[in-house]
Amino acid sequence: MSSIIDPGSFRDRDGFVFFKEDKCYRAIRKCFAKTWDEFLASGVYAQLHDEGKLVALKECSTDLFPDLKTDLHKVYEVETIPFISYPGEWSFSQLKKAALLTLYIQKKAVDKGFCLKDASVYNLQFIGNRVLFIDSLSFDPYHETEPWQAYGQFCRHFLAPLLLEAYGVPESHGFFLNHMDGVPLELCARLLPWKSKFDLLAYTHIHLHARMEKKHAGDRELKQENFQYSKKKLLSLLEHLEMGIKDLKSTGKTSNWTDYYDSFSYSKEGFEAKQVFVKRHCETLKGRLCLDLGANSGVFSFIAAEHFQQVLACDSDASVLQSIRLQKKPNVLTLKVDLNNPLPAYGWHSKERQSFIERAKGNDLTLALALVHHLCIGNNLPFDLLARFFSDLSKHLIIEFVPKEDEQVKKLLVSRKDVFSDYTQAHFEKAFLNHYEKLDEQTLPGSARVLYFFRRK
Repeated sequence: MSSIIDPGSFRDRDGFVFFKEDKCYRAIRKCFAKTWDEFLASGVYAQLHDEGKLVALKECSTDLFPDLKTDLHKVYEVETIPFISYPGEWSFSQLKKAALLTLYIQKKAVDKGFCLKDASVYNLQFIGNRVLFIDSLSFDPYHETEPWQAYGQFCRHFLAPLLLEAYGVPESHGFFLNHMDGVPLELCARLLPWKSKFDLLAYTHIHLHARMEKKHAGDRELKQENFQYSKKKLLSLLEHLEMGIKDLKSTGKTSNWTDYYDSFSYSKEGFEAKQVFVKRHCETLKGRLCLDLGANSGVFSFIAAEHFQQVLACDSDASVLQSIRLQKKPNVLTLKVDLNNPLPAYGWHSKERQSFIERAKGNDLTLALALVHHLCIGNNLPFDLLARFFSDLSKHLIIEFVPKEDEQVKKLLVSRKDVFSDYTQAHFEKAFLNHYEKLDEQTLPGSARVLYFFRRK
């Protein structure tokens, strides 16, 4: 089997990531050999790895990969990341956590004579609640007289979107789609309210920083003496960023759905029966990855987490996902996903970053509970398109059909004309049985809602 180089690896001239036989590897080119060996000898990698903050690497023989270029210094098998997620799918608290880890790593590196040469948000991934720095080649020798070259990138990738959300600018995470290298500081400065100029964090690192960038944008020569930057000054900068980011809070609105299971549509018996149904089939399947779409407060994500190595708890409402994160389940990763408009493929040639759908394909089980009516009535989606969508995602599906007489469907129809004559259980079954075989079915007590357990044909 040939090695497949990751489409985004062109950005790193010192090495690249590749895949072979379902394993991920990092190759280090000979041009980076001296720096890499010194980095390992410094103890930075060992310390951060032991603390669980830097991705684990296992050295392999370069002879195992004859199809790769011959200028290889080292090859390492990389610790498996169960699911690759992107910042447009993270919550405010997840982005904040990633920012603080980046600053922590920079401080530890500087202490041992190294420095982060880039501060990209894509250098980090989440495994459940744990954030991990994955780019081991982001380190260069630290020279005390030089400024931190990744400072501007850190502000664009982390501080700008965090400040925008903290000041109530809506959908600030969406900027990552249009700006691969983070939110431009001049744009951020224009979007932030006037009062942010009295905030030392925003004024220093966004407003003043943006003005300096604009002032020197046309400079053709950089005089090194103008950039003398002591270690003490750098550590003060990092400390100021760290303290300011720790104090930031999201101004996102509270959701109406946080008490959904307590307030809507289920009797006690019906809700218990739903949990038993999901638990029974999760126990039967087990597996590597479960996708919970419309996870709400995470009740069923937690059930699945007992039987799957990793659960993706996805919802379009970031505030309801917060209650899941507070449980700190090590194998439950919360992601903000709007199924009507999930994150597409983006970056160079639209291949550098995969779409959410491509990344989610191949999971062992998809949960779609209390979701069908939102997609089919709320978004005019026909059953056949919905069935085809789920069959593309995974082999097994647990799905809940919510009939028209249900109170939640009635609420959806209050503000729109009922043109959904085909929204019936019979039409639902017909559409899904074109793609699946039905393994189990149960009507919930005290409700007309029906649970199905399907296996793709």
